[in-house]
Amino acid sequence: MTPIYKAKPIIHTLNSKDTETMFFDNAILLGIIAPIKEYKFCWMVNKETALNFNKCVDIEHNLLKNNRRYTFSIYESKDPFQNYEHFIYANQNDGEYLIPELKNLDFIWLIQNVDVTLFNSMDLVASIRNLNCVNMCQVININLIPSKDRLIF
Repeated sequence: MTPIYKAKPIIHTLNSKDTETMFFDNAILLGIIAPIKEYKFCWMVNKETALNFNKCVDIEHNLLKNNRRYTFSIYESKDPFQNYEHFIYANQNDGEYLIPELKNLDFIWLIQNVDVTLFNSMDLVASIRNLNCVNMCQVININLIPSKDRLIF
């Protein structure tokens, strides 16, 4: 009788630093102050730009704190002219923050697949600032945010 050998499962561990690097490589982050609901903000962006943000029902960030669950919405749009992917994160939910270091921001806008040396983020910042609901928009250095891993989905 031939012995039956069971193959040992191969376990791959994912280094969180590598995940962070891959997720934020070729990315730009914008911080926005606009004291309105996220769906209304995205609607205004859609109306004024060539982007088409839709809520990601299968992607959202959940935070469990003090036996309470906080859900932060994420909206997505693909750039119709480039290979860029845009994500708008709601940064606040009932007094909690997705990125606690950026408590003053209402929204965080992540743009992926960008050649950061060629992309003119100031044009996008200027067009966002022109929206009636926006009080402030600026580029944020991703590397200076300790809890940036909360943006990874």
